Amino acid sequence: MHLNDLLPEESLALVALSRAVARADGAITPLEGQAIAIMAAELGEVTYRKLFTKAAESFPDQAALKKFLASIERPEARSLIYESILALAAADSISAEEEPLMVWLQETWEIQ
Repeated sequence: MHLNDLLPEESLALVALSRAVARADGAITPLEGQAIAIMAAELGEVTYRKLFTKAAESFPDQAALKKFLASIERPEARSLIYESILALAAADSISAEEEPLMVWLQETWEIQ
């Protein structure tokens, strides 16, 4: 499965998570920027930008984001999204601000 195989709500989850992780510690490092650029290229630049805007409007805080993320059900999509977001978070080492969201996601989605 590839990022462009995700269903629309799964793609939104991916982009919303990328936004949350990248903003968690207050700065987007060059390595995070590269990871986001790769993700955007796989989804399509225009698609990524539209989803980013929708994510910013739809999820004003982490509580709203978590509620939405809990609705993502396909195990293969959960795994792909989690792996993609983990790669983004780990691009420059997972920060103390990023870790709680990653742990919550792993537990909620039952990622092994």
